Amino acid sequence: MICNFSKKIINKKLSKKLIMTLLVKNEDDIVEECIKFHLASGVDHIIATNNNSTDNTRNILKKYEDLGVLTLIDEFDNDFNQVKWVNRMINVAIDKHKADWIINVDADEFWFSRFGNIKLALPQNHSVVYVNGFHVSPPGAQNEGFSIRRDMRGYIDSNWKVIHKSNGYKLIDEGNHDVKMKIGHRSFYSSCDIIVYHFWIRSYPQYERKIINTFKSIEEGYKKGLYSKDFGSHVRLNYELYQNGQLFDNYKRISEDGNKNVIIDNRLYDFINNNYKCLESIITINNNVFNNKTRSKRKNKFEKILISCQRRINEIKNII
Repeated sequence: MICNFSKKIINKKLSKKLIMTLLVKNEDDIVEECIKFHLASGVDHIIATNNNSTDNTRNILKKYEDLGVLTLIDEFDNDFNQVKWVNRMINVAIDKHKADWIINVDADEFWFSRFGNIKLALPQNHSVVYVNGFHVSPPGAQNEGFSIRRDMRGYIDSNWKVIHKSNGYKLIDEGNHDVKMKIGHRSFYSSCDIIVYHFWIRSYPQYERKIINTFKSIEEGYKKGLYSKDFGSHVRLNYELYQNGQLFDNYKRISEDGNKNVIIDNRLYDFINNNYKCLESIITINNNVFNNKTRSKRKNKFEKILISCQRRINEIKNII
């Protein structure tokens, strides 16, 4: 599919400042690829919080700080106070970097725009954009190491994360899955033009470490009264599997496509291996492809999402 944009709209979208927040702990296998990808995809600057990493993560972040494209914050608490830390980074993005749009990213996420640049996929008249997640199945091998492979298998999770404007921002929700905006600024838009490739599980050793460390942090936050006992239920369930010696069996199930809605996707691989150039980013005159996906108002948001969920998933399958 060739995308057709007017030069005026392109320039207006590209002139907006897009700031990324990045919360990271012990992700040195993937964080540099994440940083390079987003800087090549329209992000103007990164605000990164390093939470007590014991591997090479902080050194990688410091390298990009020295290059002037990243602001590094060290967080020494170990209570998984994600909302507090991300909110702090968002305020830095607004106050210091004068962000127009803010994208809140984990190191294991790659926010891919089918136009090659995230800014081109952002609407002009809405303040919150919901995007879908593509949860990538891990490789069957147990060995360490991360790579973006051809024929990635995974499944779609609709309206999984949000990008939001700085104007009217109030508070980010847990996991960056939603955002609270001030009255008069809650105009949202569900887009198929951006998808988040999520590499939460990349090898069995990494999977085991992630579960153990995240569980300990969540427990510390629970002791401080930050969370209810139900918070992080998927981590607790995986930690229970670990205690019972069943975590590797779960890893094998996931790597063998335990989800029945598995599809194959090569867009991220092609983009990176085409020197961060998107095959769909050819520009001509017609701008009708902009903002042509599902729109809905707050009063009937959930109804519209339920009705259109399967249609959006089918749309994504059609362009993969």
